Amino acid sequence: MDGDHKSFRMHDLVCDVARIIASNDPHRFKVVEDVPSNQDWTEIEDESKFISLYCKAVHELPPRLVCLKLQFFILQSNSGASWNTIPNTFFEGMNQLKVLALSGVHFPTLCLDRCKLGDMAMIGELKKLQVLSMVGSDIQQLPREMMQLTNLRLLDLNYCEELKVIPRDILSSLSRLECLFMKSCFSEWATEEVCDGDINACLSELNKLHRLRTIE
Repeated sequence: MDGDHKSFRMHDLVCDVARIIASNDPHRFKVVEDVPSNQDWTEIEDESKFISLYCKAVHELPPRLVCLKLQFFILQSNSGASWNTIPNTFFEGMNQLKVLALSGVHFPTLCLDRCKLGDMAMIGELKKLQVLSMVGSDIQQLPREMMQLTNLRLLDLNYCEELKVIPRDILSSLSRLECLFMKSCFSEWATEEVCDGDINACLSELNKLHRLRTIE
């Protein structure tokens, strides 16, 4: 166990045995510790419900990863990774995905178009994010953790028809935002008289975004 008691080391043999057992489990758990740069992604595409990938040597993610039964997906990288973008169609083959965990991933663009989104609290960890697109997703409430996305320049919420709650101060905290798209989306703006309460955002918050150039 490490000195900080937050992690422990496992012998390679024990780790290999654990992987074999997990791969034969009815719920199937797949762990790839070091995805090679020449990875054949079709080898990862199977019926696993839980997948963890560490992609420090990967140069480019595939257009999509088809794992039709995947429910829990961990994607890890490090600051030296050469890839910095997740393709727009990457998640299209993960129709049952419930949990997405991104660790050490610092890319400027995240596309979650037409995705079924649950807990989005992890979005606050993507502090270098510049473009966030959730077009047509089923998101109902923007997470307060979005207030940490101070480098965000474009936010696309077009056709998020189920979005009913944008907590106060989230939009005004996106100080570098230049483009905001909200067509056929949120309409529950609070009135100025009650904007100080702990409720939805009001339109006056947009006046604090001095770099905002495009609103649709």
